[in-house]
Amino acid sequence: MKNFVQPGDTYDMTPNAGGAVAGAIWIGTSFGGVYKETGPSGTKIQVAFSGVFDVVKKAGATLDFAEGEAVNILTTGGVNKATPGAGARLGFAVLPATTGAVTVRVRLLP
Repeated sequence: MKNFVQPGDTYDMTPNAGGAVAGAIWIGTSFGGVYKETGPSGTKIQVAFSGVFDVVKKAGATLDFAEGEAVNILTTGGVNKATPGAGARLGFAVLPATTGAVTVRVRLLP
């Protein structure tokens, strides 16, 4: 294929303000990914757009996630349930996450 560039599982993206931390969420306008490395803002950093990751839930929230439930990105950090105004979609929970759990295991949506 003449116009094929790369598979697309990862891509070099510009970090959000403040730089990137490996394992944190890269926030796009309509989707997200997970930083694969740490680096300063203004550089290009590898971001994963497929795979399964443990991501931090919304700080201080009492959230539980059912298996298969949609997971959205919060611009303030962490993830939340897919409710109106909850932010861009990150993926879906592949395991249940109880209220007391700090993270939820998410399958990223391509």
